[in-house]
Amino acid sequence: MRTTRVARARELEATASGDLQGIGLWLIEAEGPHAVRLTYRWDVELRRPWMRLLAPLLRSVFARRHFALMAGGAAGLARQLGCRLSQREEWSAINRLTDEPGAS
Repeated sequence: MRTTRVARARELEATASGDLQGIGLWLIEAEGPHAVRLTYRWDVELRRPWMRLLAPLLRSVFARRHFALMAGGAAGLARQLGCRLSQREEWSAINRLTDEPGAS
């Protein structure tokens, strides 16, 4: 990831390169007096031929692995910031993934 734009206390944009190539955008929004909602949106394409070839078959596997990776990143970010992580969810064109019981 390479940071390409920052709007202080509102947005952080970065580019990804490697197996996935594209743009990511973190949106920071107030969620009450002592909380924020951090939304990460990204628009990437698969760079490796085998990934593109198998994507139709492995789409749900890719989505779940990505959710697990992002969940680990969210937990690490919360630790770094010294705050509580209340909920993680990921929305995609494929399906909604969440760590809320019964919400999948």
